[in-house]
Parts: sequence; C-alpha cells; structure tokens
Amino acid sequence: AVYDTGTYIIPSYPVAFLPPDSLSDGDYQIIDADPITITVKSVIEAENAELEDIRPPFGLPGNRWWIWAIVATLLIGLAVWYFFFRKKTDRPKALFKKEVIRPAHEIALEELDHLLQSDLLKTGKHKAFYSILSDILRRYVEGRFYIRALEETTGELVESLEQSQIESQQATHAIDALHMCDLVKFAKFIPGSDDTDKTVALVRKFIEETRLEFAAVEKMQRIEPAETESKTVNS
Repeated sequence: AVYDTGTYIIPSYPVAFLPPDSLSDGDYQIIDADPITITVKSVIEAENAELEDIRPPFGLPGNRWWIWAIVATLLIGLAVWYFFFRKKTDRPKALFKKEVIRPAHEIALEELDHLLQSDLLKTGKHKAFYSILSDILRRYVEGRFYIRALEETTGELVESLEQSQIESQQATHAIDALHMCDLVKFAKFIPGSDDTDKTVALVRKFIEETRLEFAAVEKMQRIEPAETESKTVNS
C-alpha cells in the first residue's frame, strides 16, 4: 500500500503458466514479470494543501432563559408523573379477580348474529361461513352440556347428542345443522340462500330451546314470632 505521493517501482514477481502443448498439469513454467514504475499524485490542489483550522464553537443568539424554562417544565412534569404513578402502583391489589361468567347461549347467539352481519356469503365464502357456524354450535354444546364437541368428529358428536338427556327433537336440530355444515365444508356443496336460512334457523332454534334459564331467587324474609301478650289477673 502507498500512503504518500511520489514515484514508486513495483518489483519483478514470478508468474507461473501452463503451455498449451503440455501433457500434464504439472508442466508449469515460470517467468519473471518486468518491474513497473508508477507515479502517485495528490488530488488536492497546491493552494489547498494546508489543513484548515477547526471552526470556533457556535454560540446561541440572545438570552437563554427559555432553555431553563423548558428544563424546569420537564422536571416538574416528570415529578408529577412519578408522584401519580407511584401512588397508583402503591395501591393494594385485589387478592381475587372478579370474573363474569356469561351463559353459553348468550355467547352463541351473539356470535351467530355477528356471523350473519359478515360479508362471507356475499363474497361467496360459503365454506368459511359454515365452518364458523359449526364452531359456534360446537362451542355452545360444549359449554352448555359439557360434551367435548370441539374435539369430537361429527359422528362422535351425533352419538353424544343422542345419548345425552337432550330431547330427541332438539337433538335433531343440531344434528341436521352439523350434517349440512359438513356437506359444505368437505363435499364442496354450494348451498342456496334457502339452505343457509334453514341451517341458521336450526342452530338458533336448538340454542333457544336448550338454553339454561336462570330463575330469579326471591329474597327470603325472616318472620319474627309474634309477641305473646301476657294477661295479668288482678286478684
């Protein structure tokens, strides 16, 4: 490597080559290359050869009171944030978290309405629509009757429904809906609007007929025994 201007000579160096008429790869011949003279010139012009001095520090114009005002505002804001954050984190945490358990039919009907509001049928995504519909029905069965509907095949689920305490007519609604969902999902059947309305109606009817009703518990009032009047007999 060259780090200065001037004239330099690249010394001669050996070069190995293989003649074209050689019979084997080992018949290399060596020749010495001629020395090469090079001249290295500077790209800096002569008048700019000297290095310039560094520039002096740049001073801010005017009074700097506004800088201190910004710093003070930031410090005050940081102190206020720390105070409220520390106050919030120092609050005692509840030992138990109150969890609201929603009924299975409420969740299923809400998911069903949300599915009907989607654009899956309008865009021709019947398989996706019926897959979600089948999952809604299976989740409801699992949450309402504690049947492992999400893990069972349709045949196993049909058998579980038939062996459960569900009325046969109600179980038929769910079974017919499951068969239609499988027909669209696996047999590539394209249902019409009437088929879809009928299947959705079966699912909704099954949910509403088998929903778990929560009866209101009347407040029990304690009946105080009547005071017994004592009769005083004057003798």
